[in-house]
Amino acid sequence: MPFTKEEALRAQEIAAVGAERVKTNWLIIDATTGRSLNADVLKEALQKISEKNDEEPDQVEILRATQTSAATLRHLMRTIPHFQSVLILCDGSRSFYRSLLPAILIARFFGKQAGLFYYPEDSLEYLFWLDYKLMSLFNRIFVGSRYFQRQLSKHQIESEVILPPIDLNSFPVRTIIEVQPHILIAHETANDAGAICAMRAFILVKQKYPRTVMTVITKEMIAWQMGIMQRGQNIQGHEYIKPDNENGIRIAFQQADVFVNCSSSESVPMALLGAMASGLPVICFESYGAREIFENGVNGILIRHHDQNQLADRILELIEQPQLVGKISQEAAKLRERLSPDKLARHLR
Repeated sequence: MPFTKEEALRAQEIAAVGAERVKTNWLIIDATTGRSLNADVLKEALQKISEKNDEEPDQVEILRATQTSAATLRHLMRTIPHFQSVLILCDGSRSFYRSLLPAILIARFFGKQAGLFYYPEDSLEYLFWLDYKLMSLFNRIFVGSRYFQRQLSKHQIESEVILPPIDLNSFPVRTIIEVQPHILIAHETANDAGAICAMRAFILVKQKYPRTVMTVITKEMIAWQMGIMQRGQNIQGHEYIKPDNENGIRIAFQQADVFVNCSSSESVPMALLGAMASGLPVICFESYGAREIFENGVNGILIRHHDQNQLADRILELIEQPQLVGKISQEAAKLRERLSPDKLARHLR
């Protein structure tokens, strides 16, 4: 690697970029797909915090990540020198190198402070030693769980744990006091058996409560896999929504009264956080990330991985115990404060 973390590279020695040319405070490079991390919300929060402090408002701009090309590199070379700090949002949905490598190298070349917000849905097992070397170039790294923090520390990489900011306006809070149920699931991992487990639990619940419905936010391949099972048993009452259908997703969150997180990921999925912030009672497969935000039976329910019978039993429990539903709904919504973009903006400053 051409740079080490300890090197303080001064832009004035590398390129003729004087302080008078730095006209903007923050550059946010959005290397995500879909709704995982909201760069627009973070931009607004950074500007708002400076206004609350009676300071001259921070100037914040967003650069959407594109595929690596000569044109992209030239654009980064022209853009980055005009900013004091570079923040990169990464959810693991794009190529690590195409998303991060050009931006961090150019930022370090010009002596800029660089921060990485790294919130992948899956574990870090797929990262290689070169990925960790690349991470070491960042001045600050933010992750969503202590589990991820421990994984990075094994490679001598320091990180800070803070839950990712979400657009709270997309998740209006409400208190659920009765479960019909209308089950909502967000699942995007094709090689994870969790979606099939959820379908089997749905079938079990529907046997006792035929009016049960289920909405699944997922990719076409997983919808196809679940559909085979549904057609084989002639089960009705569920629909699929593509992850890029923002209006459909918004409506689904408003109509649902139970959220099921059936991913085996060791991370904290954004949809799960949004569900809790909106007051939905959540049933979640137990994982390191989930254990950090859940108090079982208080603000959510934890179950064993891929246990369709336990999942069905917990859904039935919510249907038949309205007092438990109201308690979990109110406690889950308290997570909103920790997800506030303003909180993260204050932390950055």
